Amino acid sequence: LESISPTSESSEESATAAAAVTAADDEPETSEDEVPPAQIVADEPVAGEPSAEEHGAEEPSANADGPEPHPAGDTSTGDWDQHRHQTKPLPRLADAMEELAAAEAWPQLVGELRARAFASRDPGEKARLLLELGDVLENRLDRPDEAFESYEEAARLAPEFAGVLQRAADAAFRLQHLRRARELYDALWRRNPSTMDRAEVAYRRGEVYEALGYEATANHCYAEAITSQPDHRAALEARARLALYRDDPGTAIDVLLQLSRQVTAEEPQRLTELRLALGELYLAQGQYGSAKEKLEAVLALDQRSDKALRLLLAVYEQLGEHRSAADVAEQLAFQLQDPLLRASLLHHRAMLLGRHLGDEEEAINCLLKAYDI
Repeated sequence: LESISPTSESSEESATAAAAVTAADDEPETSEDEVPPAQIVADEPVAGEPSAEEHGAEEPSANADGPEPHPAGDTSTGDWDQHRHQTKPLPRLADAMEELAAAEAWPQLVGELRARAFASRDPGEKARLLLELGDVLENRLDRPDEAFESYEEAARLAPEFAGVLQRAADAAFRLQHLRRARELYDALWRRNPSTMDRAEVAYRRGEVYEALGYEATANHCYAEAITSQPDHRAALEARARLALYRDDPGTAIDVLLQLSRQVTAEEPQRLTELRLALGELYLAQGQYGSAKEKLEAVLALDQRSDKALRLLLAVYEQLGEHRSAADVAEQLAFQLQDPLLRASLLHHRAMLLGRHLGDEEEAINCLLKAYDI
C-alpha cells in the first residue's frame, strides 16, 4: 500500500488534475463538427428549398402596406422583353425548370410554375411566371381555357407591358371571346406605338371588329395596318375582301393592284388568283382593255384555266374581237367535260362565225356538232 500511495507533491498534482476533469465533465460535450454558438452565422438555405430571393422576397421598405413597385427603369414604354430578361429566375430555379421541360414532365412543370407564381411578391416576376404557365398549358397540355386565365391574370398584374396584353388578347381571340379580345386590343392600341408591332395590332383589331360585324371599323383598322406596313399581305387581302362584300369595286381594284405588286413570279398560283380577280372586276366595271390584259396574263401562266377563258370570251365580244372570241369558245368546248356546256359553247361559236365573221359553212358544222352532243 505504501508503494502506491501518492506523495504530498504528487497528491497536489493529482488534485489539480481531478479538478480539471471535474470541470470538463460539467461542460456539455461537443463533437468535432459542431460549431460553437459564438461562430454561428445566418442559416444557409436547405438543399432543394427555394431561397427568399427565388420566392421574390424583398427587404422591408417604407411602403410596407403594398407590394413593391416594378424594378427601376422606364417600364412605361412596355419593354416586356427587357423586363423578362431582368427578372430571369436564379440559376438553381432555372435549372429545375429546364430539367422538367427536358423530361417533358409538363404536369409537374405546371405545378412548379403555379407554386412559384403564388409565392412571388413581385408583380413583374409573377406575370412572367404566369405567361410561362399559360404557354405550357396551351401548347403542351392543350388546355387553352386555363392558359387564358393565366394570361388574363398576368395582364392584370403588368398592364403596362405591351407583350403581356398582346398574349392575353391573342388567346381571347383564339377562344372567340371577341368582346374581351376587343377590349385588350384596344388597350394595346392606345399604347406607345414604338413598343409593339403597330401594323399587326391594327390587323388583329380589324379581325375582331369584322367578326363582331363592324365592317366599317374593321376596314379602318385594316387601312391603319397597311399605312403602318404597306406590304402587310393579310391586311391587304382582308381589305379587298371587305371592299367586295361592301360592293366597292374601286377600292377592291386598288388594293388588289397593291397586293399583286408584292407577289413574285415564284408564287404563280397566287399571282394567277389575283389576276383573275382583277380581270373579273375590270370586266364588271366595263374596263375591257384592263380586263383583257389581266386575263391574257393568266393564260400565259395557265393555258387551260376555264375561268380565265370564260371571262376572256366575254371580254373579246365586248371589244368586238369576234375571231378571238370564236377561238376561245372552241378551246373551251374541247376541254370541258359537261356535254350541255360543250353543246352551248359550240352553238355560241356558230353564232359568232355566222353573224359576225360571215363563215356560214363553219357555223353549220358547229351547229351539227352541237346537235350530235
